[in-house]
Amino acid sequence: MDEKDYRAAIENLQKGLATNERNEWLLSRLGVAYALAGDRKQSEEILQGLLKNVKNRGDLAFNIAQIYAVLGERDQAFAWLEKAYQYREGVLILLGNRTEFDAVRQDPRYTDLMRRVGLPGVISRDNAGPGDAITQERWHIHRIHYIPPKKADGQLSPSLFSDAAVTPD
Repeated sequence: MDEKDYRAAIENLQKGLATNERNEWLLSRLGVAYALAGDRKQSEEILQGLLKNVKNRGDLAFNIAQIYAVLGERDQAFAWLEKAYQYREGVLILLGNRTEFDAVRQDPRYTDLMRRVGLPGVISRDNAGPGDAITQERWHIHRIHYIPPKKADGQLSPSLFSDAAVTPD
């Protein structure tokens, strides 16, 4: 959601949910849109609904982390990003491109997660150490490797991709 017209985004997401009210991806996007539009109450209501549905599932953690990040709740955002990593959510390959995480990019936990996921470009290229400048570069996905992700119950799920090779714009 890179556009600043959050109200239009909210309207479009609501239209989508009118035909598919159980679509948790649309719900999570709506939660992010409400948060970006400054409607914390609506965002938190959606977040609470998603949290009720996340039990024994590993495919909502990244979406929940996005909402927490936009709401400014860093610790919760990182707790859910860690769950997404543990569940091997394929969407983690987009971590460096999601603007929802702009507010947490300077956090060392973000750098560590990007490193563990295998995504380059988090820190400056001159062998930067802890605390060094983090870039805001965007990356393109060129190759995706298949690694069966884990479900919340520890079983492998063959339905997602969870590793990628990326290069800068």
